[in-house]
Amino acid sequence: MKAHVFNRLIGVLIFGILIGTGITPVHAEDPTVVTSETRVTGSERDFSTPTMVFFTPDLFIHILNSTIHFMKIPTPTVVPLLRSQTQGIILATILSEPELEFSLSDLAIKANRSQPTIWREIDRAQKSGIVTTRKVGNSILVRADQSSKFLKPIREIVVAAFGAPAIVAEEFADVQGVDALILFGSWAARFKGVEGRSPNDLDVLVLGNPNRAEIHDVGDRIETKLKLPIQITVRSLKQWNDPDPFLIEVKNRPLLVLSTNSKTKDLEIILEQSRVKK
Repeated sequence: MKAHVFNRLIGVLIFGILIGTGITPVHAEDPTVVTSETRVTGSERDFSTPTMVFFTPDLFIHILNSTIHFMKIPTPTVVPLLRSQTQGIILATILSEPELEFSLSDLAIKANRSQPTIWREIDRAQKSGIVTTRKVGNSILVRADQSSKFLKPIREIVVAAFGAPAIVAEEFADVQGVDALILFGSWAARFKGVEGRSPNDLDVLVLGNPNRAEIHDVGDRIETKLKLPIQITVRSLKQWNDPDPFLIEVKNRPLLVLSTNSKTKDLEIILEQSRVKK
């Protein structure tokens, strides 16, 4: 009982201090107020009691059932301008093809998130004038807002930072002789959450025996779309298993496997097992 009263008094005190400093509380009865990145869902907590949430630059104070919870909101390490990695992936998917419309289910698959999470991000983007939506039957279709004065600069930033996986995979989709497609280097490291300087190029590893002239053309198209220099390295599957110093280094750094085939379907598992134990 004493702890309950103490927590309530502390909550009221924090409420008064934050109001005095101009930080506005948000009254939320919806678990959607907690970002998907915190891995906290409605099934894990009881949101039947009203929640007060206070936002500061990198922290929110979550008062629930008279108990105070402090949670760090993770920001993406590729471009810290955006509020979440999920937001970046969703916007990159839409802005990479500004003439196309995307359904919420399409975007949920791309970002590996639930449709309610996708809709929250779309709603924010629409209110900011970045995207526009229309309803067709029971579906909501989303596309870039071509009339927005912010579209061009935002598109360049978001697509360069988050659109690489989609664009690289798409450009290589019809290239014959590609057994696996992997992003590595600084871009992959930032995307995986490793702190460091913003990437100034994109490293792509192609496993297989593709036509080198075709690979060169693909690289040119990717650079044009991303406006980012691209370095493509080709190795055969046989070389992948050889004690190549370059490949040993690659295997022990953050990687993003974009595509595989029947020969390399277990590549991610093999990569994890082959990493040098620190």
